[in-house]
Amino acid sequence: MNRQEFLNTLRSQLSGEISSREVEENIRYYDEYIRDAVENGKSEFQILNEIGSPLLIARTIIETSNKAKGTGYQAQSQGSSFQEDENDNRRPNGSFHSFNLQTGIPKWLVITGVVVILVVLLSILGSAIAILSRFFIPIIVIVLVVALFKSRGRR
Repeated sequence: MNRQEFLNTLRSQLSGEISSREVEENIRYYDEYIRDAVENGKSEFQILNEIGSPLLIARTIIETSNKAKGTGYQAQSQGSSFQEDENDNRRPNGSFHSFNLQTGIPKWLVITGVVVILVVLLSILGSAIAILSRFFIPIIVIVLVVALFKSRGRR
């Protein structure tokens, strides 16, 4: 695969999935990246091997775009990650594997559920303390009174 085939495959995978502006930004980025690396002495083949499959890159770009838009797109992704060096050049940095654990449940519903669970737990704890205090407070008072009489009786 050469640079043009890579870019064409990437463009065809991205088209219709994300906005045309985003497609062109990504195509321009990868085109510039490949051209810069070739100018720095690397072969096109070596660069394309480092970058990885345009299909995986496209899937990662689409997932990232969908997450940013809040569509809750769920999938497992695998592709290339990049590392910036001191000259702000991005380089492929191996591959990554991520899992999206979104459940599709609205955040407000999750927060409400957590609050309800906390309220229930606190009410159970409060009830337990109230029940135990009915037994232990009289016992503590009796023990204190007995101790008070014992200490007065020794004088």
